[in-house]
Amino acid sequence: MLKTDYHVHPDYSNDALPVSVYEYCSRALELSLDEICFTTHFEVDKKRDDNYVYVN
Repeated sequence: MLKTDYHVHPDYSNDALPVSVYEYCSRALELSLDEICFTTHFEVDKKRDDNYVYVN
């Protein structure tokens, strides 16, 4: 059975903890996870989202 986490919000996702992709990957290795998947909250209203340009 694979050990996975398919619901990880990186630091550039709205409403996420300030944890970088690198930190999540390092922790996944420590936990011997087989796979992780980064999922971001995406705001379609670019006036409300400071990360719009970064994600776009």
